[in-house]
Amino acid sequence: MMRLNKVTAENNKLMKEVGELSDKYSDIKDSKLTSNSQIDMIKRRCDELSMINKEYENRVDALEVELSEARSMLQERTREAGTIRKLMIESEESENEKARSLTARLHGLLEEKEKLENESTVSLKKKQKEVDEYRELYEQLSSKLNDLRHDKDSLEDQLAKVNSQLNEQKNQLAVPLKKSGSISGGVIDTSGRHRGMSIGMSDGEDDSEYNNKIIESLRSSLNAAESRNKELEGLNTVLRSSKEEESMKYIRLTKKYKLLSQQVRRRYSGENSGSNSPVTSRKGSTLDLQDAGPNNSQKKKNVDGDSEEVKEKAEYIKNILLGYLEHKEQRPILQPVVKALLYLSDQDEKKFINLLSKQ
Repeated sequence: MMRLNKVTAENNKLMKEVGELSDKYSDIKDSKLTSNSQIDMIKRRCDELSMINKEYENRVDALEVELSEARSMLQERTREAGTIRKLMIESEESENEKARSLTARLHGLLEEKEKLENESTVSLKKKQKEVDEYRELYEQLSSKLNDLRHDKDSLEDQLAKVNSQLNEQKNQLAVPLKKSGSISGGVIDTSGRHRGMSIGMSDGEDDSEYNNKIIESLRSSLNAAESRNKELEGLNTVLRSSKEEESMKYIRLTKKYKLLSQQVRRRYSGENSGSNSPVTSRKGSTLDLQDAGPNNSQKKKNVDGDSEEVKEKAEYIKNILLGYLEHKEQRPILQPVVKALLYLSDQDEKKFINLLSKQ
């Protein structure tokens, strides 16, 4: 009995141990399953990391290739920078030489401009004086011509009256004598009448010859005055053309002077900015040399040239119009220039002059 109890107790103990062992087995089994899933995840992660490692290795190889290319490009750029520095030095020397030549040319053009201005003012004064003299002479001749025309008309009226009187006297001579009288009285009357008619005819012929001579002299003087008037008109046209040529020469010289002064001003401003900041000047020069292709430089030159030309034309037109409106004594000189600038026709020019004269 005691042994049975002992066996049952041991059995119970063993059953407990079996239950505990089964629990441990199930826990170990569960942990094994979780560990297997973790191992699978770790394997997948290792595969992913190996792929990422390969990608990074490939990227490192590509970066090494790019680094070698960048080193070679850097060497080329350093060589190009050396050549650019040489070109910059040469271009600066050439620009300095150009600036010196431009300044010398500018001084020469200034002297030529002053000389031409003096000559043009003197010639314009002389031509204006000649034009005034010719104008006065033209007015005098026109007044004389009008007087001569008036005299001619009066003489023609007198000549017409004399011719009518002569015709009346001829008609009276042609009429036959109807009255019969004594022969002596008729003879005396006819002889006296004939004598009076002959005297009247001789006087009328003398007057007609005198009038014809006066008319011929008036016609010759009229023809001379008309020829002189034509000569004066020709001289006036020649003077106008020469005046327009002088004004156009003056305009061209002023344009050349403005362009040269702007170039010299830009050159001086560029030199001053370059001397103040050498780093910026080098950068600007390198950028200029990089951008100094044929297309870019041509476009910049065209744009700058067009804007400068428009500004110069506007400034020039403004100065001409202000001078024309302010100085009345210079209006005859500036009239052809204003006409050419504003593209005025002859009718528009007359309207413009009439409007200015009314003000």
